[in-house]
Amino acid sequence: MALSRSITIDGKTNKPTIFAVQAQASYAKSLIFVAEARVAVRTNNYIWAAIASYYSLFHLAISLMFMSPQLIEPTLLTRLVKKRAGGTDDPTDLISHRYLPRFLSDCESHGLTPRLRELLEIARKIREEYANYGPRIVWRDDKPTFLTRGFRPSDVRRITMSIVPLLRRSLLWARKQQSYSQIVFVAVAVSLDWFLRNRDLHYTKWCSRQVLVEAEALRRKLPFSTTTRAVTR
Repeated sequence: MALSRSITIDGKTNKPTIFAVQAQASYAKSLIFVAEARVAVRTNNYIWAAIASYYSLFHLAISLMFMSPQLIEPTLLTRLVKKRAGGTDDPTDLISHRYLPRFLSDCESHGLTPRLRELLEIARKIREEYANYGPRIVWRDDKPTFLTRGFRPSDVRRITMSIVPLLRRSLLWARKQQSYSQIVFVAVAVSLDWFLRNRDLHYTKWCSRQVLVEAEALRRKLPFSTTTRAVTR
């Protein structure tokens, strides 16, 4: 099914690239968080790796929303467009966790791998039940029992190591959705280095050197080389 080349809300037509900056920023966040997770796994810091790996997948899904807005649920899309077109605030905060599985399922009908949605849902369970709020407690025979056996550090490691291929596959999928998708793809490619190095952003100050080095190494493995060379000629 071909996707529409414009977004019409309340009779007003908006370009499908209306969220290009948000796509850039969300993809950069995904890259930073997976770098955080990979560094944490190497030092056996699985609590932080669980949190960071989930948010890498979370922001990757959001970046796909902004690259393919026609696949967003109509009510949410209307809210996003109105906030983006009618003001100066970033509309990203309108996207809650609950919107992502349905959106990704819709993307799968257009060829996106189901792997992203599957890992996102598992990573969310680990983050909520173990890293952020766990261990949960139940009472058995009037004795408190901590629920700590549902997941293992190896599950966090597996998820973390599965994200980088998804960064590549998801981006290539988004690039093929429409003619305008190439524009957003190029924008993400050109801006990613800026997001990681700009001293006005918090990454250079809040991330360790190990994480920044890891993020740069991962960036170099992404499918940008041909595109960026073409843009800079």
